[in-house]
Amino acid sequence: MAGPDPRDPFSLYQPTPTLEGWDSLDLSDLTLGIYPPWFQHASAGLVSACEEMLEQFKRKGTKLREVVIPDLEAGRVAHLITIAAEMVQALSDTYAAHHREHSLDVRLNLASARAFTAADYVHAQQVRARLIANLNRALKRVDVIVTPTTGLTAPIIPKAALSSGESDLATLTEIIRFVTPANMTGLPAISFPAGYDDVGLPIGMQAIGHAWQEHTLLRLALSAERAVERKPPRVHYRILPE
Repeated sequence: MAGPDPRDPFSLYQPTPTLEGWDSLDLSDLTLGIYPPWFQHASAGLVSACEEMLEQFKRKGTKLREVVIPDLEAGRVAHLITIAAEMVQALSDTYAAHHREHSLDVRLNLASARAFTAADYVHAQQVRARLIANLNRALKRVDVIVTPTTGLTAPIIPKAALSSGESDLATLTEIIRFVTPANMTGLPAISFPAGYDDVGLPIGMQAIGHAWQEHTLLRLALSAERAVERKPPRVHYRILPE
C-alpha cells in the first residue's frame, strides 16, 4: 500500500503511489464501465438512485460503455469458500478450547465451513484466477467499473439476533453481491453516497478500478459527494460540536 519495497520483490511491479488530480471534478477523461445484468441485480429503488448518479457523472463529462464480466456467480461461491476456509484456519488453534464461547451464528458458519475439502479450496482459487482475468479484460476498455454497493438497503435486525445471532445467508448474499469481486481479486474499489431510498436509508454506489489507480476512484467519489445532499439518520446523536 505504501509503494515498492526493495525487500519485497513482488512489490517492485507497483508504481510509485500518486494522488495527482484526485480532486479534479472534470471527469471528461473517464469512461465508466457498466455490466447491465449485474448493475440491475438489486432492488428497484436502489438501481434507480444509482442510475441517477450515472446521469450526474455524465453531466460532469464521463462516458459510459457496456462491458461483460463472466462467471460472477462462480466467483461469489469461490469467495464464500475462500473466506470461510480462512476463517476456520485462523481459529483452528483456539477452536477446541473456546468454540463454545462463540455465538450461535459463528458456530453454525464454522461448522459449515469445516465441511469444505482441500479440493474445494483449490477449485475456488482456480475460479479466483479466472475472475481476475475477466475483470482485467473488462478494464482494458474502461477506466472504472461501477455498480451499486449493495443489493438492498440496510435490513431490519431481528430482535432474536441480538441474543442468539443470525445466519441469514440469503440476505447476506444480497448485501455483499457487488463487493466480493474486488475483495476476491485485489483490485481497488470505493463506495460513495448515491442517495436515499423511500424511507430515508442511504444508498451507496461502488467503483472498481485498475490496480494502483486509487486516485481515479477518489476523483469519482469526490464528485459524487458534491452531488448528493447528505442527510443525518433519523436516530442521530451529535457527539461533535458544530
